[in-house]
Amino acid sequence: MTTPEARQDFVVTSQVLAPLVRQVLADAHAELLDWSYTRLPLYGVNPVTNGIFRFAGKARSNGVLKPWSLILKQIHWLDLGGNGRGYVDAPSDWNYWKREALAFQSGLLDGSYGGLVPAKCYAVTEPAPTAVWIWLQDLGDDSQQTWTVERHLLAARHFGEFNGTHTGYKPSPDEARWLSTQHLRKWLASLNDWGMNSTASDASFWSTRFVQTAFPPGTDARLRHLLKHADTLCDLLAQQTQTLSHQDSHRANLFAAVGALGAAKTTAIDWSFLGLAAIGEDLGTQVGGNLFKQYVARNEAKDYCAAATNSYLDALRQAGWRGNADGVRFAYAAAACLRYAPFGVMWLQGCLQANERGEISGLDNLAQVNGLSTVDALQRWGAAMNLLFDLGDEAIRLAGRL
Repeated sequence: MTTPEARQDFVVTSQVLAPLVRQVLADAHAELLDWSYTRLPLYGVNPVTNGIFRFAGKARSNGVLKPWSLILKQIHWLDLGGNGRGYVDAPSDWNYWKREALAFQSGLLDGSYGGLVPAKCYAVTEPAPTAVWIWLQDLGDDSQQTWTVERHLLAARHFGEFNGTHTGYKPSPDEARWLSTQHLRKWLASLNDWGMNSTASDASFWSTRFVQTAFPPGTDARLRHLLKHADTLCDLLAQQTQTLSHQDSHRANLFAAVGALGAAKTTAIDWSFLGLAAIGEDLGTQVGGNLFKQYVARNEAKDYCAAATNSYLDALRQAGWRGNADGVRFAYAAAACLRYAPFGVMWLQGCLQANERGEISGLDNLAQVNGLSTVDALQRWGAAMNLLFDLGDEAIRLAGRL
């Protein structure tokens, strides 16, 4: 069965689906009866993701009709020419297009690690040399639900358990070929290729009413100060104890779950940046992403940052880690600011350019999701960005003590 939106290069048959459905239902003899699929929205998704689809239908299992569903994530290589260098092409690139598929195929993401559970993968197929299909469990629509601060803190604890369990992780020779390393340094290099330094010094951009609504005076100088210290911060991150890291651990990639014995779990999707990073970087990516994407209210943000750090450190210690807490705080602060502060400024520039063209921007979408006017959304987002710059100052201060 196909649907009207199916294309010639996107054909799924019952023969393909049947063994997957049997895995979903844990019944090797289940009979697939019917199915259909819908395309899920892709706003803000990694460009190597070509499509995400939910397949659903009914099957007969042990004489009983049962519903089933699963997710197909289509990944593809993009011919970006010179812009792809250091970005998607090579296994060492920070956004290597095939990394997530290799992570599932390697078995590295099998099972759970404390409270953190990778999404279950049923199969990885390669329909073309430049395309990979990943068949995953359907986690529902939890990513659209609002989390309390307490639930965010639990996720921070679960990543502390994951990072603590993998402290000093030594990859196999095959894993070492494609696991991400020096992720933040490479990320910043790509931002620079795309014009970050020019934006940081563009007086006409910083003088616009749009930008001044978001940022207090002097933010351009704060950005240039952060970029001046970026290489030193990345050098110090590389010298810290490394651990296996998700590196994209904000709310959009997390689902609240319950384990077999009723314990709360956090299921993580999108392992495209999986690699080695300093202990604390996953916390920084989580907190920074939640601030940037407005998953935590402005009046709760500072308390959330402090409490998330404590939850993460407590989980590390329970997992057996006995390191320097200041080193973790440094890695957390450095990752949060380096990942999101420079990018945020470029994102805002892109929003301004989109509005000048009469197009709907990322800021417009952020305002709509939160039920705000564009001005209110801009001010709230700017306050979160200011907190990220504060974390940059903290990272630079802590770097002098390590």
